[in-house]
Amino acid sequence: MACCGEKSGPGGHTEKPEPIAIVSPPGYQAVPPHSTTISDQTGGENYTTLKRPAFSTSRAGLPSIFEVTDKSNSFAVRYFERSPQHQDLRRVIEAEAEWERSQKQSELATKRRQYQELTQRSGIMVCDYVQRRRGNRQVSEHRSSCQKFELQSKVTNLRVRVHKWPLSERDEEAKAAVFELSVPSVISNVLVDICSVKEPSLRGQNKIHPLHGYAGLRQFVQSQAGRIQLASTTKPFAIAYYNNLRVSQADESNVCVKNGLRYAMYDMTVQKRTEELLHRCTVCDMCTAKLLSGPYKSLQVAVENTVHTSNEVIANQGECPKELNIHEFYAFATLRSDHRLQWRNIARELATRLLNFSCEETHTLIIQAAWQVGPLSGTVRCSESHVDLEEKEFEISLLSVLEKALGTVQENWQGAVAARTFVALATRLLFLSSENIVLDRKHGTKRD
Repeated sequence: MACCGEKSGPGGHTEKPEPIAIVSPPGYQAVPPHSTTISDQTGGENYTTLKRPAFSTSRAGLPSIFEVTDKSNSFAVRYFERSPQHQDLRRVIEAEAEWERSQKQSELATKRRQYQELTQRSGIMVCDYVQRRRGNRQVSEHRSSCQKFELQSKVTNLRVRVHKWPLSERDEEAKAAVFELSVPSVISNVLVDICSVKEPSLRGQNKIHPLHGYAGLRQFVQSQAGRIQLASTTKPFAIAYYNNLRVSQADESNVCVKNGLRYAMYDMTVQKRTEELLHRCTVCDMCTAKLLSGPYKSLQVAVENTVHTSNEVIANQGECPKELNIHEFYAFATLRSDHRLQWRNIARELATRLLNFSCEETHTLIIQAAWQVGPLSGTVRCSESHVDLEEKEFEISLLSVLEKALGTVQENWQGAVAARTFVALATRLLFLSSENIVLDRKHGTKRD
């Protein structure tokens, strides 16, 4: 199935429709596993990392597919309007609903006539009682053969089931519901991929009712129900206590009713609306290296983010593991303090050598800092975390201390971990550098 329907132009020629873009939550950015530059990485901006706490519109002015489903510019409505298949499906649903409604009106008229007939017949009859003794009391009861009581019971039990129109009377909501019945697999897979990030631990408390399970539309479902679905917290008539009305209370206004369900996009795994979840979801944990058990284990937070400050590290000196000296503890914990200072902190440590570059934990910390994209900046080439690498003087200075550091370990087999770290930094610098002189020096360093 095509992503959008084709249109027939003059002379029967087929016109290629404009593509419909899936608008992901803004700030949702990708890091391709083998990308070599920040510009390559930002090319996947709509895939893996949620960075902004709330939704906004896309650059094209379109709402997020997770936030809005029933507006004229929402993804589902726009897709419907370009898909002859979905338009045909709506016509079939409404034609079936019209036929069912006419049948329900006929059923109601028949049962009301039956109700009036039974009421009239019982009205001219007299109940046949029998006296029975219950304990110390004498009571009157209908005989089992009492015809009036039998007719009254039939009148009381005469009921008619409510017919609810399967689609909303609001045109946009109806279009979104029809789209949900036949979601192309490529789109449903993208939605699941986007939401298959770290899930909130708390599940929703309200009972929700997915559109795929709604009795009035179940026979028209053409796509498999996925994790992301349209659902309503309003209970459908089919499972509500007022679904079956006594004929004495029934008329066309309360038997043939409108669709009162209000659908929104839900994550069925956690039973919550996607717009409540996505700004809280994150893939950071899955994309962050973990420190090995040992003295550095308690410093995992220094690897995970860049929001901690040097003052906080100083205040927490009491937590310094006994295996580390206070200077190494401070250097390790503050290397990623402020994403804009990471590369300068790395250059400083290469010169001062307070960090133990021979241990895997230091390698993990520095590689995380060097390869995590971080907040995007206004430039095309670098994010804010790596903007220092656009400065020629800093690049030359960094490469110089890298050469010296590599020279101190290249003859020592115990310096293998440190050598891996230095080569990784040089490689990263090579990928991001635009200065020929720096490129020439780096190529020479790599050959060494």
